[in-house]
Amino acid sequence: MLEITSRNSSIYAAFFLGFLAYTSAFAVIPTRRHSAAFGRISHTTRLHAGVASTPVENVIVLKDDVEVSAAIRKILADAASEAIEDHGYFALAIPGGSILKMLVGEDVLGDWTTKTTIVYVNHKCVNMDDLELSTHAKARKLFLDKWIGCNILILDGTDDGDSEASAYEDKMRA
Repeated sequence: MLEITSRNSSIYAAFFLGFLAYTSAFAVIPTRRHSAAFGRISHTTRLHAGVASTPVENVIVLKDDVEVSAAIRKILADAASEAIEDHGYFALAIPGGSILKMLVGEDVLGDWTTKTTIVYVNHKCVNMDDLELSTHAKARKLFLDKWIGCNILILDGTDDGDSEASAYEDKMRA
């Protein structure tokens, strides 16, 4: 796990690189807002049960949100290139929140998008075109429409959580 944060920012971004079934490379980019409720984050702090903090040697502190965003996009592009070289394709799981704004930038564009599948984590059961509630709609507006050729797996857009979860899992396994 690699943790990137800025000195003057409340943004905490962690990268977990692993492998998806069938040996496809997979990167999950979760985010969490740092607040007083978490206390001071250190290499010994547990943010919540079962999740160990990042080892201090893997923490990179950058000047501001602009540098954090650039670092995230570079890590994304590098991970995509490596996965495509090793496996022929790349899978990326994106949550909502501040990470969406950090993925905006021309420097991340490239031919990797044509060999990439995107899924969402923690997406609400809402209409996929709802700009206020839908992570997918927000991502499209901010950057996703420029990521030409991505295979984007979206929810069906109903308010039935059980049905949505089952259908989405089926899409990911297909």
